[in-house]
Amino acid sequence: MSADGNNFGLNGNYEYNEFEIDSFDALQAYNPTYTSLNWPRIYFGKPLTNVVAVKVLQVTVPFKYYVVNSLNNTFLFNATTVTLDVGSYTASELATHVGTKVNGIIAGTTSCSYVAATMKFTISNSTPTAFTLTFGSAGNNGTTNARIILGYNAGVTASSATQVAPNVAQWNGPPYLYLNSATLGAMINLYLNGDGIVNANGTGADGPQICMIPVNTTRDNTITYNDPDPQKWFYVGSQNFNAGLDFYLTMGVGNQQVPLDLNGSRFCVKLGILQSKDQGNDNMPSARHNNRVISRTWQAGGNMMQF
Repeated sequence: MSADGNNFGLNGNYEYNEFEIDSFDALQAYNPTYTSLNWPRIYFGKPLTNVVAVKVLQVTVPFKYYVVNSLNNTFLFNATTVTLDVGSYTASELATHVGTKVNGIIAGTTSCSYVAATMKFTISNSTPTAFTLTFGSAGNNGTTNARIILGYNAGVTASSATQVAPNVAQWNGPPYLYLNSATLGAMINLYLNGDGIVNANGTGADGPQICMIPVNTTRDNTITYNDPDPQKWFYVGSQNFNAGLDFYLTMGVGNQQVPLDLNGSRFCVKLGILQSKDQGNDNMPSARHNNRVISRTWQAGGNMMQF
């Protein structure tokens, strides 16, 4: 934000507010298609006009969402569609689950294993009978099938009886979440890749994302984000937030769940807001006129008066 307000809320012309937002406390969803736990509309407990700057200070997200969901849980084993059960897995659990799903499709025993040293999955047949794995067409971005989770490339693999994934598996999901807001996103100067999956038109701006949250834990634990540079704020001009704000999460980028389903759990946001004060005073002890100290009083949007 501008230099005159970059004082941790201590500038005399600004009032610092901190809001502790819990989606569990929301009574209304921003989008009625979804629950208020996943996409709450937040109304604040005080009037919020003349808002000049905003900052996400902290986010707490329980890892209750499913890495394998209905959008990314399929691939082809030869010509047979394999559908993984929705959920979040450890690497060994996912290997066992994949092996169960592919076994019996072709002659012999087909199994899947995970090597911790290489962090890769291997699918193999005991006969050995060759097979192919298909993860969309060539160039597929991996948001509509299980290839990124399992560590495979887009398209059709070469036919063989043992297939070692060419890439490390991302069984824990993307390494980050996004905190998003349909009402606030366009005001925040947060930029994604200008030629990426989300911003394919080359802009990289004006999206709903307002904060990137590193996933620093595993299933059934709590992800915690603390802003690493709280002195810098996003300047938003002079806004009125009395109609409330919305917040929701997404897992990485692309065609993932919007909003991310926390399966009945909640997420929390600590939001910092700077408001321009309706009136402020600046004392000027070194300025004298007719043996009087001159002070300055101003009103937001009004004229300055000297005394």
